[in-house]
Amino acid sequence: MAHTRPLFRVEDYEHYVNVNRKFADAVCEEVDSDDPIVLVQDYHFALAPKMIRERLPRATIITFWHIPWPNAERVGICPWREELISGLLGSSIVGFHTQQHCNNFIDSVDAFMESRIDREANAVIQGQRRTLVRPYPISIEWPVHWLDKVPPVAEARVQVRQELGLAADVLLGVGIDRLDYTKGIEERLAAVDQLLARHPELRGHYTFIQLAAPSRTKIARYQELNDQVEAIAARSTPGGPPGPTGPSCSCARTTSQPPCSATIAPPRSAT
Repeated sequence: MAHTRPLFRVEDYEHYVNVNRKFADAVCEEVDSDDPIVLVQDYHFALAPKMIRERLPRATIITFWHIPWPNAERVGICPWREELISGLLGSSIVGFHTQQHCNNFIDSVDAFMESRIDREANAVIQGQRRTLVRPYPISIEWPVHWLDKVPPVAEARVQVRQELGLAADVLLGVGIDRLDYTKGIEERLAAVDQLLARHPELRGHYTFIQLAAPSRTKIARYQELNDQVEAIAARSTPGGPPGPTGPSCSCARTTSQPPCSATIAPPRSAT
């Protein structure tokens, strides 16, 4: 799924095919039987399952797609939609995060491929081969291995407020995400901005802290997102430095999975 219209270039797709071929070749050279179990991960390798299937027809190939699969209408704008879908149908099982993404994929198969679809079994049949389409929701690690090192809630709450310079009665909102344009961080901070604009009495009494783990920092779109997020945060607290209750909005960078506030880099407060 793309949040801006993609730019389709033949040379990009040719590179994509070549990369998929290299990985498929590496898998086929590595296996030591004619019926291996192969796990293919994410949108980087949509063509690989079919490439592997052609050389290892008895293999069990399980592909998981880590991002939303859009509806068939959106898929239709891609010039290589048939190739991508056909590549994924080389899998024994194609997994998505949600049933809705599974439904979207099956609808895309129905729209663009000659296949028989078993909607009751969530399966696509081509010839004598069946590809199952299944939802596999992914969660965070649980139980979290560092939970036994976390201080009690009351102690952690005091520690966080001390580090941020917040009074005990200040309302605190927290967002924790990877810095990615699919996470809605800009919209979240804009909502905080609107809240403070409509209810100025909350200034100095409400603080929102967004913890954002850096992601793909060499890509221009992500650099732009970083600048936009910080600009929105800055606009949320105009008129000088924060008072004794702290800023209205701050942005911070996480240095690791935070078992407690001590692992969080000091926020850059918007002033």
